[in-house]
Amino acid sequence: MDFKVLKVSNLSLDDNQTIHYTNAKNEKKKLEIVTPLLHLPFGIDKDTKMNYYLNLQLRKTNCNNHNHELFLFLKFLESIESFIKTETGKEVQSVIRKTPKYDTIINTKVLKNYNKLITETFKGPENFNFFNLKSGMNLKAQLIIDKIWEYNDKIFYKLKIQKLFLESV
Repeated sequence: MDFKVLKVSNLSLDDNQTIHYTNAKNEKKKLEIVTPLLHLPFGIDKDTKMNYYLNLQLRKTNCNNHNHELFLFLKFLESIESFIKTETGKEVQSVIRKTPKYDTIINTKVLKNYNKLITETFKGPENFNFFNLKSGMNLKAQLIIDKIWEYNDKIFYKLKIQKLFLESV
């Protein structure tokens, strides 16, 4: 769902530490977020356990509407972190990296199941090979936040990518 229509007041955290969104029909759904157009500054990152990550940059352009959408998206992510902090009473390890010199970056994880990537990647209506992603590409993503967990008295969560949609600026 487009992040602009999601309301943080409709989020809930259950006993299994799973985040849900209650829709207009009062149905509990998993939290899915469609991002604005983001920039891939570094390409694909991989850790020692063969997990893949994308650092997605909220890169500003000459378009004021796009820049405003990025600002709203950042505020939305910050409000989710505030919600988690309020619900748990603990500090949240942010996936948002802000620096004064560069545009904000969010860290996202690519979905895998039994060593098989399940994140779908598209370029237009066609499937696109995830491993052909290169730095400098622009894309939209459909993200989920499913569970949170606690470690060393801090709360952690991940933005997981269900689908990627490559686009031009």
